[in-house]
Amino acid sequence: MLKTIMVSAAAFVLCIGAASAGDFPPDARGDLNCAVVGLELSAAPTANTQVQQAGLMIAVYYLGRLHGRLPGIDLESPITDAANALTPERFDTERLRCAAEIQGVGQDLQAMGARIQAREDQRNP
Repeated sequence: MLKTIMVSAAAFVLCIGAASAGDFPPDARGDLNCAVVGLELSAAPTANTQVQQAGLMIAVYYLGRLHGRLPGIDLESPITDAANALTPERFDTERLRCAAEIQGVGQDLQAMGARIQAREDQRNP
């Protein structure tokens, strides 16, 4: 599991560039765990394409949150540490938590899209 996470993380880091070292704050661990879950799903060789794509979207979303919250932080060690700490049971728990969060984000986006569409419909009857 760690090997697939690290390959995915390495590819992602190459795309966004290197970050400087820094301490990883405990209040961001939830986002870190979700990023690791997403990386694992995106690299799972037995997963279908839809699961792998969803995993990549989850990883990008949570890595983006981490970079927004902690600009310039080096994520290599925290990702490795989090991946090593996630037992299969903890991975499943985190996967469910992260999925619920992502579903909430998706619902918020759908609601916003509906409001925007309604405003457009009012302007252009």
